[in-house]
Amino acid sequence: MDTKTIYLLRHGKADWGIGAAKDIDREVLLEGINRTKQIAKYLKENNVKIDLVISSPAVRAIQTANIIKEELNLPEIIIEDRLYPCEGDGIFNTIIEQNDDYNSILIVGHNPGITYFAREYMYADIDNIHTSGAVGCKYFTKSWSEFLMVDKKLKFAISPKKI
Repeated sequence: MDTKTIYLLRHGKADWGIGAAKDIDREVLLEGINRTKQIAKYLKENNVKIDLVISSPAVRAIQTANIIKEELNLPEIIIEDRLYPCEGDGIFNTIIEQNDDYNSILIVGHNPGITYFAREYMYADIDNIHTSGAVGCKYFTKSWSEFLMVDKKLKFAISPKKI
């Protein structure tokens, strides 16, 4: 049976200090790096396969995506401007435009969009995806453009605070 899998990852815990002139330039803290490495370890131990990584252009999201990329030895990261600020429709439109040759996509973004998307389109029963938190959902289709119209199965919803 043909399937497509979407993984969502919220960026790592970022610096709220005055160091960054703009929100988009805020960097991941050491705590965020360590938590993201925990998630990467979980993904590796559970044989999660990712064909494409798409990140928000925010520095903290790119840094988070790079940690996953390095830990799992993934291909390059695609930067998608509409993932910042991260709204549910930006995530949706990013997904449906992907090439069907990819079977699994990791989207690295922000709240509230990441949590909204997980609740609405993955049926994840969660109030909030914490920083470095991840959700995975399998869709029974061969085309990204059809992912909302088919059966789906939530694979996991994890937080580095709970693994």
